[in-house]
Amino acid sequence: MAIARMTKVSIALHSSEKDVLLKHLQDESALHITSIEKKEDVKEHNSSEDNRIRLLETRLNKLEDTIKFVQNFIKKGGFLAGLIQQKTPISKEKYRDTVEKFAFEEVTERIKNIYSQLAKLKSEKEHLLSKKDIIEPWLGLDTPVELLKPTKTTIVLSGTVNKRLFKEEIIKKAEKVGVQFERIDESKDEVYIILLFHKSFEEEAQELLDEINFGLEDFRGFEGKPSEIYQNIQIRIKKIEEEIEELLEKGKEFIDFYEELLIVYDHNMDEITRLNAMKDAVRTKTTYVIQGWVETKRKETLLKSVNSYDAAMMLEIEPEEDENPPVKLVNRTIFQPFEIVTNLYGTPRHNELDPSPLLAVFFAVFFGICITDAGYGIVLALLALFLMKKIPTGRKFLWLLFIGAIFTIIEGALLGGWFGSNLFTGTFFDKIAKEITLFDPMKSYFVFYRLALALGCIQIYWGLFLRFYDEMRNKNYADAFIEAIVWLAIITSLLIALFASDFCIQLNLSPTRLLPEILLKPAGIVFGTCFIIVLIFGARTEKSPFFRLFLGGLRFTILGGVFSYLGDFLSYIRLMALGLVTAGIANAINDIGRMTLGIPVVGIIIFIIILVGGHLFNLGINTLGGFVHTLRLQYVEFFQKFFIGGGKAFSPLRRNEKYVILKEA
Repeated sequence: MAIARMTKVSIALHSSEKDVLLKHLQDESALHITSIEKKEDVKEHNSSEDNRIRLLETRLNKLEDTIKFVQNFIKKGGFLAGLIQQKTPISKEKYRDTVEKFAFEEVTERIKNIYSQLAKLKSEKEHLLSKKDIIEPWLGLDTPVELLKPTKTTIVLSGTVNKRLFKEEIIKKAEKVGVQFERIDESKDEVYIILLFHKSFEEEAQELLDEINFGLEDFRGFEGKPSEIYQNIQIRIKKIEEEIEELLEKGKEFIDFYEELLIVYDHNMDEITRLNAMKDAVRTKTTYVIQGWVETKRKETLLKSVNSYDAAMMLEIEPEEDENPPVKLVNRTIFQPFEIVTNLYGTPRHNELDPSPLLAVFFAVFFGICITDAGYGIVLALLALFLMKKIPTGRKFLWLLFIGAIFTIIEGALLGGWFGSNLFTGTFFDKIAKEITLFDPMKSYFVFYRLALALGCIQIYWGLFLRFYDEMRNKNYADAFIEAIVWLAIITSLLIALFASDFCIQLNLSPTRLLPEILLKPAGIVFGTCFIIVLIFGARTEKSPFFRLFLGGLRFTILGGVFSYLGDFLSYIRLMALGLVTAGIANAINDIGRMTLGIPVVGIIIFIIILVGGHLFNLGINTLGGFVHTLRLQYVEFFQKFFIGGGKAFSPLRRNEKYVILKEA
């Protein structure tokens, strides 16, 4: 439940130690390197390193293309493996041997040649298929296409006309103007024809052709009879397919080098990372100075590692004025999945509270209420556990889903949801379920409504308390009083006034008054006093008295004031709405399924299909809705009370591990 303490350090090293020390730092993943402001007289000697980076980037592009090519021949491990790329575990020994001995440039060049040949053959095949489509309708023509050209006295044209316009009267009209037609073939919408006319009738013929939407066919690039052309195309396409198959068989041989290619890619990416990191260093011809941040608890370990080199030294240094350390969240295992919620919003500042453990219970409870079904919770929990084995890289999120599922099971059982509240009606299980059910949301709407508002009230109070604690911790005593204590008093006085009057009954917050009417007066006094405090001090940084009071009034009402808090409270009603939707759809699915049980033989099959398909759909869509709306309640209603964010995440120099991860021997 904390943000890791950081220490700023400086490392000076001789250029002879640069490569090996940087690799060591990269393996340690302990140093967050920062840029050093360089003086005018410090000369940069980085042209060779820039050239090296460009060379490595070119190499990476080739390796990426090679890897993608080889991946086409590797069997995918099911749907999930195809959807999410899994990293390949590699031993340190194999990694080292591959880097030292594998001739990857020869492999990439050979694959490049195969890929180039395949591209040419596929392009030729596409071109041939296009020519095939052109010539196929003319197979009935027994004349070489190169002869279909004008003579000194006649014009010969080949093309298509609209089938709808090509009628008997058009043929008769054509004969009158000296145009002769020969129908070769026809498709659904067009007729393929050869036409012949004397040049003296060219004007009349052109009017006729325009009338029937004649489209001229272009036979340039073709020679011979259409049937011969078609046969030659077929033969060449078959030959191309055989050549492609041979090349693909050659490509499959490179599967044996797949892991080596992945290793070399990551190795080159790691070198680029190290070279880019050195751009933040100060350098001379023979020395480098690196500055950065390390976790305080790891400082001594890093110090021993660096000082073990003959020409390297690490010292602790003071941060620059107004320089803030990077932020690393440090939480107990149970709270670590909730760091996802925080990181999606933004990194805390170094002097802020880490919201992850502070929102954990609320997030899990709210998520469970949105789904409100123990049966769905069981399915979600089992799915999360199953996916953890299949998707190791997503374990953190899946643990978040699993914790939410456990709360869903508990809350769903207490609210009587087991794939709806009516699936097991009249069964022994239904009797057991009712014994532990507190209330049915589908029948006790107002109880559910009050529960949602009560949970919202608790979280808002918690947020204001955290604001008070955080401001006191940072010695901002005025902010602690005005922005936390005063608003706690305002909200409390309003709640006392609400529950000491009949208004709480009218709003269905309670069947009776919960507090004695005598508390109305002291609540009003507290409210009025706090109003004056906010009016005067709500915009205390404003110098003009008029604007200070004006902005203070806005602060009390709409700028995070009373009406804003009212909106925050009402926003928690979404928990009830989402819970009712999930329960209502589940019950509707069960009712629809039962209607099919009267159908002979196949009725039970249809019933099962409706239940399984319907409940999976309901679970999927409402899990997504519950997650999104629970996130929104944290970000808009809860975080606004105490959390700002905007910190820089701790990002140490580390291995990239895009494709492979090193495993212990």
